[in-house]
Amino acid sequence: MKKFFAGLLASIMLMSVLFVPAFAASANTDTPSFSLMPYNQAEKDYELQDTATEDTVTFRIYPDKQQSERTVAAYINVSLKGGNKAITASVWKVGEIGNHNLTITLYHGNTPTSLTTNNNLKKTTNNVGTIGNPTSVSSPVTKTQFWKAHVEGYMTLYGERKNVNYDTYIFLHNKLGNRYPSYTDSRSKKSVTVPESAVWPVVAAANRDSWTTSQRTQYRTWYEKTYNHGNSMDWTDIQIHHIKPLKYGGKSVNSNLIPLPKATHTQFTTWWAQY
Repeated sequence: MKKFFAGLLASIMLMSVLFVPAFAASANTDTPSFSLMPYNQAEKDYELQDTATEDTVTFRIYPDKQQSERTVAAYINVSLKGGNKAITASVWKVGEIGNHNLTITLYHGNTPTSLTTNNNLKKTTNNVGTIGNPTSVSSPVTKTQFWKAHVEGYMTLYGERKNVNYDTYIFLHNKLGNRYPSYTDSRSKKSVTVPESAVWPVVAAANRDSWTTSQRTQYRTWYEKTYNHGNSMDWTDIQIHHIKPLKYGGKSVNSNLIPLPKATHTQFTTWWAQY
C-alpha cells in the first residue's frame, strides 16, 4: 500500500453506520482482520457502512498532516462499495480543493497479489464530484474476487499543489458483490482471516474432514480450558465455525475453528454459499 508522501498521512475518522451484525452491532468487531492484506494497519482507519443489500468502505484522504489540522479542512474521500452484483469505486471532495486532476481506478483479481485493471475500470476528472454526486467507476460482478480502489493525480489545497497516489485496502467480495464478513473473538482475540484465494476448489464430500458431535465437544472443552480458566460456558447461542470451510479443504482442527454468535455464523455461511 502506497503513501502519499514519506511519513505524512493523517488519521481517518472511524464511523459505523447501519444494520449488519458482524460489522456494526458486535462489540467484538471494531476492526476487520485480514491475513494477506498489503497495508500497515496502524496507518489508517476507515468507515464501514452496511445495509441489507450493499456495503461501503470509505477512506478519508488528507494529502499532508498540516492540512488536516487546519480549522477549515479540505480533503477527498475514496470509497469501495459492493452488493447487488456490482463493485463501485468513488471519489468526492469535501471543502475546496482547487485545481485538480484525479483518476479513480478499480482493480480486481483472484488473489491479493494478482490484481489487474483495464481502461473500462478507470475514470479521470478535473471536476470531481461531491458526496451526493461522486465521480465513480463500476464493474458488474460474476464471480468471487479481491477488489481495491486506487486514486492518483493531484489537487490544489490552499494554493499548494499536492500529489495523490493512494490505494484502499483490498477486500474480498463474493459473486453477489458482498464483502467478506469480519469477526474477532473477545476471549481468544482470534480473528476470522480472509481466504487467500478466490478460487478454492470444492473437495468431494467423501474426502472432506469429519466434524462430529465428539469433535465439537472436544473443541468446547479445549476452548474453555484455554480461554475461560477451565470454567464452563453457556454455548446455547454460540456455534463453532470452520474458518476455511470443510467444503473447500478446511480441517476440523483448533487453528481452523472459532466460536461465533449464531447470527454472525449465519452471515458467514450465507457469504460462503455465494463463493
